[in-house]
Amino acid sequence: MSRTFPTLLSHLRQSHGLSMTALAKKIGVSEAYISFLESGRRHPSRKISLKLAQLLAFDAETYRSLMEAAGYNADLPEREIEQKVSENLPFSQFVERVSELVRDGRFESAQELINQGLRKYQNPVQIQLLVAHLALARQEFSTAISAMESAVHLCEVVGDGAVDKAEILMNMGIAWFQKGSLEFQAWQANHAQPKSEKFAMACRNSLQTAQGHFESAIALAESASVYLQDEYARLIFNLAELDTYTDLTADWALVLDLYQKLWLHSERAFLKTEQQQEMLCFLALSYAKNGQFQHAQELLETLQLLAKNYPLSYYALACFWILKFEQTPDQSFLKAAEQQLDKLFDLAPHYREQAEQDPALVALFKS
Repeated sequence: MSRTFPTLLSHLRQSHGLSMTALAKKIGVSEAYISFLESGRRHPSRKISLKLAQLLAFDAETYRSLMEAAGYNADLPEREIEQKVSENLPFSQFVERVSELVRDGRFESAQELINQGLRKYQNPVQIQLLVAHLALARQEFSTAISAMESAVHLCEVVGDGAVDKAEILMNMGIAWFQKGSLEFQAWQANHAQPKSEKFAMACRNSLQTAQGHFESAIALAESASVYLQDEYARLIFNLAELDTYTDLTADWALVLDLYQKLWLHSERAFLKTEQQQEMLCFLALSYAKNGQFQHAQELLETLQLLAKNYPLSYYALACFWILKFEQTPDQSFLKAAEQQLDKLFDLAPHYREQAEQDPALVALFKS
């Protein structure tokens, strides 16, 4: 049994708000047995491990991680694992999972999960939030935002504690952030055109509205989750990027501070591997934006050694070399950026269009 199993089991149990006694009852063992598992004094059987994974995992990756930490293979198709996992998720984690699917562009999977939730949950606030996320999966932002505003009103009227206001505000922030992200892409595609200011204004309005909702959620929450803080940090990064290329003062010191704290978050290790890799790329670029190039380069090159097929690391290193070139116009830096993009396009050709539209890489495509 891996040493990580006791720690992972304890974290997942607490994330579900379960005592050892409550968890023991749910899987049909004694409280002492759960205590022995979390202290590493007992090894779970495959049957017990499957019960724990189905009950406690937040997604397919967590399910597999718990099974592998216990020393067993999770030999089920991902779709079947996702279905088993979602049956036992607390509502807040259920909605986070939906948000991740939408963010990753897996709209069909998100809609399937939402429909499952609509059959499972009966509270009117929960239903409004699921309806809102169904609209988000269809990129119907006005409908989604209106549904979330109704959820806020219902929360204040019903007040039964099924969903707290901080959670709704976080989801409001996510809706505005996703709207702003599409507007950000439109601005990138048109940044060299006279009409680009229109796209920039629309994007900034959506992102700043999202910022307000996230900050309200953080202020209300007893302890801001790593998921909320990750969304908030990415949002502030995007705002700083927008400010940089529209001749406004960008607060890159704030961005770096957010990502340094996020990387040290006690729950960071329980995010998906790809989420942590993305976080590391943003942290490295934040160092570079603050002129700390050596630290940024070390982080990105280490990430490439550990995850050779992770596309964003090549994209981030290309941006890094362009930032160095902007500080010191050395043609070798442009060459290094070009090499990173060549590797990226070989690995993931669909990134080419994004790279060609990215104002951060304009010096490379002009060269």
